[in-house]
Amino acid sequence: MIPKYGLKTAISGTLIQIFQYDSLARPHFHFFEIVKAAERELQQLIEGFYKENQDMMATQQYDAAKKNFGYFFTLIEMAVVHYRPEGYDVDTVR
Repeated sequence: MIPKYGLKTAISGTLIQIFQYDSLARPHFHFFEIVKAAERELQQLIEGFYKENQDMMATQQYDAAKKNFGYFFTLIEMAVVHYRPEGYDVDTVR
């Protein structure tokens, strides 16, 4: 079972909001606030992901994910592999 948070959708939506923001039409501090808000949302996603998957995650992985979003995405990929149905071939789905 894939975690219920819909992480890919939530993260994609957050990142799209950041890049759609017209930083040229607004003072730069507004862009900074939006980036900080996105970082807070990602931190909440990491916390939720850890709560749902702490049986297969070490505390060190959780701490590393909080500091490195790229590592968090790697953990998501690992969880998808863990929860995928038996016999599911990732290479055939595109």
